Amino acid sequence: SAKKIKTTIKFYQFYLYSILIFLIIILILIKPIIKIKNKMQGRYEKYEVKREKLKALKLERKKREEEKQREVEEKIIEEEKENQKNLEEKEKSGKKESSKEKKERGKKFKF
Repeated sequence: SAKKIKTTIKFYQFYLYSILIFLIIILILIKPIIKIKNKMQGRYEKYEVKREKLKALKLERKKREEEKQREVEEKIIEEEKENQKNLEEKEKSGKKESSKEKKERGKKFKF
């Protein structure tokens, strides 16, 4: 039976040495592997933060553009109301519009 154990050990000697070398390599390289993993994780976190900031900026920009558009539309409405009031006042006073005033009234606001 001692002979059987010796032959078994000789038979599996290659595998035992391979496992031992593999474990030694892992122990040697564990610190660099952990450093690389942490570095990659840090970069990914920075990337996520940057992506969120860009997303927030895009939303803010879109809100500002919508606000500007709304202001422009309000100005147009105000101008149309003013023009309408002016027309009504002129009609009441009995004056006719000149062709120049008609052109002014007909102009549209361009964006």
